[in-house]
Amino acid sequence: MEAPATLPATTAAAISAEANKSLDGSYSVTLIATPKPEPVNSPDLGPAAANPSSDLGTFSTTPVDSTQAAVSYLGSALTGCAGPQKSLSLTGTTATICSTAQGPAVGWSTGTWKVQVLNQGGTVTPTPQAAKLASWLAGHSLPQATQGVVTVTVAGGAQAGTAVTAAVIWYVGHDVYQVSAPGSELAALDLAAAMEPWPGG
Repeated sequence: MEAPATLPATTAAAISAEANKSLDGSYSVTLIATPKPEPVNSPDLGPAAANPSSDLGTFSTTPVDSTQAAVSYLGSALTGCAGPQKSLSLTGTTATICSTAQGPAVGWSTGTWKVQVLNQGGTVTPTPQAAKLASWLAGHSLPQATQGVVTVTVAGGAQAGTAVTAAVIWYVGHDVYQVSAPGSELAALDLAAAMEPWPGG
């Protein structure tokens, strides 16, 4: 089990949480900006939880049976290239531009991590968003991971909604950890960078 050692920055008066645990041992916690502190899973969280602008991110742990299952879990988060690939120079790395079934994408690797920025439903390569992500990665550290992926989806078409969404997924042993956050290319990375093993977890 892992949890953030520091909480996301917010102008709200407090950060409260909704937590869920499943019979398979997986759990998830959603952080919610609230006008005042509320107990975990308080019924009074309803209005804030229903407001997308109050969503500060979600972190979860999912146990898996094997390394192969963990690798498969991570692989399902990435969209495969469907055409020719071209190189793109970014801060501290060289990335690859390609077409996918969902839109143009930029991808690269850093250490044990694979990174992909996808313009879902769009036609323009998401170079500015990829550059921002590469710059962040050049100056920050992600959690220690056997393998991990970072995915950022830019809303390029109506089916993708209007907000940028990002997820950071990694595994250690037989546990898969995931952090997601809406509204910014970097929100999920900031939350993931704060994740630490929970004492006794």
